[in-house]
Amino acid sequence: MKKIITAAVAVLAAAAMVLTASAAAPVGRISAPEVSGITVDGKISADEYNGAAKITLDGKNLKAGVVGEKIAEGFSADVYFGWDAKYLYVAYDITDGTKCYFTEYTWNGGDNVQLLLDVGKKLNGRENILDMNKGTLNGARRGILMSSAPQLKADGAPGAALYCHQCVENESVIQDPVNYPYAASVTDKGWQFEEAIPWTLLLQDMKDKTGEDIPAPAKGSVVTALFIYNDYNANRELAGLYGSMADMSSFDWIPEQHGIELILAGKKGEEPIPPETGDGILAVTAVLLVSAAAAVVLRRRTGDE
Repeated sequence: MKKIITAAVAVLAAAAMVLTASAAAPVGRISAPEVSGITVDGKISADEYNGAAKITLDGKNLKAGVVGEKIAEGFSADVYFGWDAKYLYVAYDITDGTKCYFTEYTWNGGDNVQLLLDVGKKLNGRENILDMNKGTLNGARRGILMSSAPQLKADGAPGAALYCHQCVENESVIQDPVNYPYAASVTDKGWQFEEAIPWTLLLQDMKDKTGEDIPAPAKGSVVTALFIYNDYNANRELAGLYGSMADMSSFDWIPEQHGIELILAGKKGEEPIPPETGDGILAVTAVLLVSAAAAVVLRRRTGDE
């Protein structure tokens, strides 16, 4: 009988560890529907994004970086994704108890989001990326970088965006500000941001990085994403760094760490693409472990009798 209890407890303990680990699981695969009727004005409405994919990023699926070492209590980001033939639509609804807006266009001293993208999942595993200026290779690898912030401009209009074409040390080509639609608004709890990123820009960037022609977006196309939040305090000091990492044991900007995998799908209501998330995998594993524990108990009892 003692052997039965010991074996069962050991397996159940392993299952409990798996369930506990799900508190910091990567987002994984989500279906990003084709959308219409989105107006990029910096104000997110439920009706406007009813057809888009929505994920909530917080302490359950974000990894804290070397700054701050933990996710600030109460921080969350509702992130929306959608697409059409012209744009990849991204919107953020940020809840930040220590919201800090920079008033000058310096990209430090204020909260901001970095979104890194890999269209077609082509950057994973590459030792380097193509230097578009020199036609040579270098050792740094990054996805396509879009930065967003609720900067309060002198004219009273909030919002700032930056696009970094060649995101490698000393080789970056920055469009600042960007020439595609974006807008932001300040809220009581934080800030909101919307942008419509042109596929033409993304595909050209990927070609410059890989030397390959990337197919135009269509149903079933894959885009991986890495969300990073730079959290500043009231003293305009970087107090936290949070990322949607694929591997929660480390923090990095490389394409392998893109913890969000978008599968472009049809309009909402059409046949969905099954999710494949870290939470789902962990939950299934836990169920299997619990079932295994029960099987061990039954077998041991049968043997004893």
